Amino acid sequence: MRAILVLVISAALAGCGLLSTALPQRYGPPQERLYVPRYAKFEFQLNGKNRISHEYLYGAGVQSCNYVGKRAATYFEDGQAMYPYQSSKMADFEERGGHVYQGAVLMDREVLGMRMVSPLTAHYNPQTKKLEGGTAYLDFQSFCSDRLGSHTYNVSLRKSSAQTIDEGIQHRIWMLENVWKHLARWEAPVEVRRGANRWIVFKTWNKADYLTDAAEEWSLPIGDSGYYFRVIFGYKSADIVDNAVDYAKSRAVLDHILDSFVIEPL
Repeated sequence: MRAILVLVISAALAGCGLLSTALPQRYGPPQERLYVPRYAKFEFQLNGKNRISHEYLYGAGVQSCNYVGKRAATYFEDGQAMYPYQSSKMADFEERGGHVYQGAVLMDREVLGMRMVSPLTAHYNPQTKKLEGGTAYLDFQSFCSDRLGSHTYNVSLRKSSAQTIDEGIQHRIWMLENVWKHLARWEAPVEVRRGANRWIVFKTWNKADYLTDAAEEWSLPIGDSGYYFRVIFGYKSADIVDNAVDYAKSRAVLDHILDSFVIEPL
């Protein structure tokens, strides 16, 4: 029963944006995958107004980004099947008729989000035998997502008209204040400049999440396009002292991903 409860809480945290979406770890110790990280580059245009590129982890044991692009033939690296892209150039994103596509593939679920209801704020109605009255929120499916040990990485592209950067932050603050209460804390969002990019950074801590109790959300507006990227880094706060080497390696991976973002107006 305790294990089931832990899984339910972790799933709810992920759905509410408090825990970055992560895929199961694969292929050996996660620490080994952080010592010599490999990166793939992804390039695409957004509505014909901006050319965007960024890098993300790829190789044995990680799930590379699921952008729409032409895959190369399968080859093997360190005994593991790999599916790299033939080119860093992905299909372009385009908004048509109120929907968002990458090439011919509909991306509303990823970019516009899906309206969900949090079970954490719902109540059980004994007459209908259903949960009712939960808090509504938008759930965005990420393009890149991995868990390496106690560290998680998540990259998503979102449209501001669906949810602005501030609206997403305010929703998470509300959940932390009203659901997790004394178990959670956060810092006010700040602007951080990295190269030519100005990021909005929001940091949270939540003791209810035993896997990754700390998270950083890095949001990057894409000029005046009405879109933005969100990069979420989750980690166990105790690792800063108890597992300092692995934490430093995971932080270096985050730094590489953040600093790889290039936005060029067309």
